[in-house]
Amino acid sequence: MKQISTFIIEKLKVSKARSGDCTVEEFLIWYYFNNTKTIEDLTFTEFFCIDFEPQVVEVYFENNEKKLYDFLMDHLDDEIELYYVEEPDYSYYRFFIDNISFTVENYGNRKFEKKK
Repeated sequence: MKQISTFIIEKLKVSKARSGDCTVEEFLIWYYFNNTKTIEDLTFTEFFCIDFEPQVVEVYFENNEKKLYDFLMDHLDDEIELYYVEEPDYSYYRFFIDNISFTVENYGNRKFEKKK
């Protein structure tokens, strides 16, 4: 019987984002606005439209997305390693802040690009 980690690695294609590391702010600006706005434009209402992994919100933020939003806003300058994960019909980005794994779906199958 295969170990679960071997099975997962075989089923998923995981790669580090080509553009390298970025800050939380750079990622959020790209993710929400495709680099056309600033972080000040990311209101909680705008933020709330995208689902982060529910288990993370439940376990680390008492099932309160406003606490997650505030946490990310407090960590805008943090450097993150951004990982792109591709499954057959689904892709997403994963990154870590304070040993918490954040996952967001990659709508439109876009590749991360830093603002120029």
